[in-house]
Amino acid sequence: MKLSTNFTLFGLNVKAIQSYLKEQAKDRRGVRVTRRGDLVYIITAYTAFKLPAVLYPDVIQPVTLRECPADGVTIISAQYGFEVEENAPDLVDIFKNHAPNEKPVERTPFLQDIPTGKKKSGLARLFHIGTTPILINTDYDSMVNPVQFTYHGTTRGYSPVYAISASDPTISVIMLPIKPTAEVEVLCKKMFSE
Repeated sequence: MKLSTNFTLFGLNVKAIQSYLKEQAKDRRGVRVTRRGDLVYIITAYTAFKLPAVLYPDVIQPVTLRECPADGVTIISAQYGFEVEENAPDLVDIFKNHAPNEKPVERTPFLQDIPTGKKKSGLARLFHIGTTPILINTDYDSMVNPVQFTYHGTTRGYSPVYAISASDPTISVIMLPIKPTAEVEVLCKKMFSE
């Protein structure tokens, strides 16, 4: 598997993001997009994005094929494209609640093969906070340039990794983790113990 390095627009891998969102949009209600002022929030089952609304035409519109929603409006993937969702949950609150920023998270060069389904496997990147391992699907990891983003998280439970653009803090991505195996936890403790 060749990981893309096509980083543009503040370190975002636009092709990887669009490919992922198009795949998620095949499921009804798989992708929600809402606008609050000058920011656009995109929520899926496994990742979330916060972007300035000016980036919407370049990053998100090719997926939704719709103009940027008006302030306070949420559009959602449906059977025949994206439609306005009435009484949508406030994605801003969802994003805030799932945006950990307590401790710096270290990204490592280590990849772990993980089962993803019947006789299928994939790759996860190893991140860590101290000796606590965090595995992130390489598809999500490839969406941002690690040189241009800082990572934050928390050691409590299954904590997502929160990537923030160093050049524009209004650009951020939340990536949900995969449960590490006992072997990975032991290895991480050996490698990163102080």
